[in-house]
Amino acid sequence: MGLLLCALLTGAGGTTAHSSLTADHVAATTTAMAAAPVRAGVDGPGKGLGIRLLEAPVSRRKDPRALAGVVDHVDPGTVIKRRFEVSNTTGRRLHVFLYAAAADIKDQTFVFAPGRTQNELSSWISVEPAEIDVPAGGARTALFTIRVPKTAWRGERFAEIWAQTEVPPDKEHNVGLATRVGIRVFLDVGPGGERPSNMRIEKLIPERDAAGHPRLLAQVVNTGGRALDISGQLSLTDGPEGIRAGPYPATVSVLLKPGETGRVIIQMGKGLPNGPWKADLTLRSGMIIRTASATITFPDSGTGEVVILLSGEDLLLPVLILLTLALGGAFFLLRRRRRASPDPVAPKDIDASQNGTHHHDDHGVHTGHVGRHRRPAGEGGPVAVHLHDGRRRSADHDRSPSG
Repeated sequence: MGLLLCALLTGAGGTTAHSSLTADHVAATTTAMAAAPVRAGVDGPGKGLGIRLLEAPVSRRKDPRALAGVVDHVDPGTVIKRRFEVSNTTGRRLHVFLYAAAADIKDQTFVFAPGRTQNELSSWISVEPAEIDVPAGGARTALFTIRVPKTAWRGERFAEIWAQTEVPPDKEHNVGLATRVGIRVFLDVGPGGERPSNMRIEKLIPERDAAGHPRLLAQVVNTGGRALDISGQLSLTDGPEGIRAGPYPATVSVLLKPGETGRVIIQMGKGLPNGPWKADLTLRSGMIIRTASATITFPDSGTGEVVILLSGEDLLLPVLILLTLALGGAFFLLRRRRRASPDPVAPKDIDASQNGTHHHDDHGVHTGHVGRHRRPAGEGGPVAVHLHDGRRRSADHDRSPSG
């Protein structure tokens, strides 16, 4: 005989809110805020065991994840106390066990350890009372406390706070049934302020699955310092003949640790035309919202044309590189031009202003100074002279002293 365990989890993720908490004090002022309870069926659909938080930090009252789970950032030595409710919508009394156990993010999903397996964070959590009887159609309140050691290292940790009921095996049933519902805990520990959360949408991939349903895969990367629980929705406009479609909620969300990349999947109806469409995508994790718009076309089968999205950060580096190359090229050409330009050099001819005579043409017009070149004695022939007005003349000189 054995025990079969069924589990259902609440949702939670990263956040951008900041809180500075003092060691050895309650982590933050809380307010009575709660989401709808998460239920696991015990006596059929809509009837079973439920759980929900009754309090959330005032500093995170606008963060929808803080209503469903613990997403706090705390200093080492901090103590957190939160009330939660366990409800029973069956027609019989339920005996419920309350405890904390290990959890982690793996393969873009929140995974929990079997049974009461512990990790570091779950060992810091105590639940009061440890067992509780919940009447048919009723609810009971419990309290969990997280005591963070003063020596705790910086980092984000994950756990689950469980409410579990069991139907043990008996003579008629060889397999018992255990049902549990839980509250996720994303606890970031470290001195100073909380590391900011962020994400970037990198590409949109339109495709059709094996059954012919069109779907859009949005590749996203966690560029911040906290884990993100990313969901979203898609609206399609400007389709064939101007038709619209959507919005469509994400059918597959992703949980990403810092630096990880994953894909949010949004599936549409099989009869949706291929397009082209103007796609407006919104992804959200808590208070972090990112949008992207692009023209997409779904293929008849397989994968369509992938749309690469460039953010301002992606464009900044290429622009800086081009600017640097342009400035470097301009500087190189300027230096080369300066080196190619000849320095002004004095004419090699003898300065006519020092040894020349004034020259007049046949009409008595003064044309400038004439400089003479000396030639060795005994040599005849023409002598070239340069006039100040730029003309060049040749003259035959005899060998007489008066020449």
